Amino acid sequence: MTNGLRQKWLGFALMIAITYPIVSLAKDKVVVIEDARHLKVFCEKGRFAGWPANNGIWQWGNEILVGFKLGYLAPPEEQGLHQIDPVRPRSIMLARSLDGGETWSVCEAGYPDGELRSFPTDITFDASGFALNARGDRAFISLDRGRTWNGPLRLPFADLHLRARTDYQVLGPKNLILFLSAQKTNDREGRPFCARTRTGGKYWNQFA
Repeated sequence: MTNGLRQKWLGFALMIAITYPIVSLAKDKVVVIEDARHLKVFCEKGRFAGWPANNGIWQWGNEILVGFKLGYLAPPEEQGLHQIDPVRPRSIMLARSLDGGETWSVCEAGYPDGELRSFPTDITFDASGFALNARGDRAFISLDRGRTWNGPLRLPFADLHLRARTDYQVLGPKNLILFLSAQKTNDREGRPFCARTRTGGKYWNQFA
């Protein structure tokens, strides 16, 4: 499959992925957003910026925080499924808007390195500054809307060889659902499941 054909198929798949939830939530009635505007969060010639779905999007009123990976575009003849150069350096970035997405400032995420620590057991998930970033078998937690992060923290059920993305739902002060995926025996990802705590992270239940 050529790069051009692959991009067409990826665009079609992305359109389905975006449209289907909207249709489903509206009980098969299409919701049309009037006067939508498309604004650039980050754009720099020769750079690749992408995968906010993996790195997290958070919102507190007019304040929006978007995580993304920043790298360099690979030469056209070396581009595969993704257009990012696999050899040159890449970083995880955070873009922040304080005016509902009109203007953005961008900085490195600053997730700390180090040995994995146990997941906290007394978190207040609905605190005004709470944010959680999950990737692989680890997580990072912020209590100041992503300005500083605590971690790396061992995600629950990490022994299942997690391929986690940032995807969760806060249901109450001590109640949270993590949407996770586990590695298959053939070393491919694709076994989705949920982990839920009702105790601020002290105990977790797993369900498909």
